[in-house]
Amino acid sequence: MPHFIHNEVTNDKYLYHFVHFLPGFECIFLLFENNSLVRLEEDRQVEKTIAAREMVLKSVESLSDEDLNRIPEKGKWSIAQVLEHLYLIEMDIVDGIMETLSKDEYIQVNSKAIQNILDRTVKRVAPINLTPSNRFQTLNELKQKLDESRQALFNSISGISDKELEQKSFIHRKYGLLTIRQWITLIGYHEERHLKQIEEIKEMLKK
Repeated sequence: MPHFIHNEVTNDKYLYHFVHFLPGFECIFLLFENNSLVRLEEDRQVEKTIAAREMVLKSVESLSDEDLNRIPEKGKWSIAQVLEHLYLIEMDIVDGIMETLSKDEYIQVNSKAIQNILDRTVKRVAPINLTPSNRFQTLNELKQKLDESRQALFNSISGISDKELEQKSFIHRKYGLLTIRQWITLIGYHEERHLKQIEEIKEMLKK
């Protein structure tokens, strides 16, 4: 029997169970509101993806709706637009996961340096479908959107097999084919990247 440490982290929607098998092995579960327990993945990256979202929400929790929607300078996004972008990205990835799971195709994919997305010296332009709107949005509205996309993500991988995680894949415009596991990891890195952007915008709004 392996030794383990069991932690629980809650937010308004979910109860996360992190079961850490020593040394360095863990299973992560999600307890939905209906008390159904679902294994997500045997990988620390899932915990990091969940933690990245929590850090984003914590970063914006004290901001007024007016500050959320203020454009720091011409050509820049507001924090509200950054949050909407995170929602759009996650929903787009869910669509990709659902589509690839519907196909009877299994492909071996090599490791990719997706952590490089954290390098904000490399500028990226969001495609039209992932570009946020210009309309005024409240923090509550944005949190609801982010809850919706995160629940959609967890629903899309509920009951997924290890083979599907590792061998079901679809195209990323920069990194090429990524497995579902790699896509889940990428969500966390992507949100960490934009967390840095949010912190920069907050500093700009103080001036």
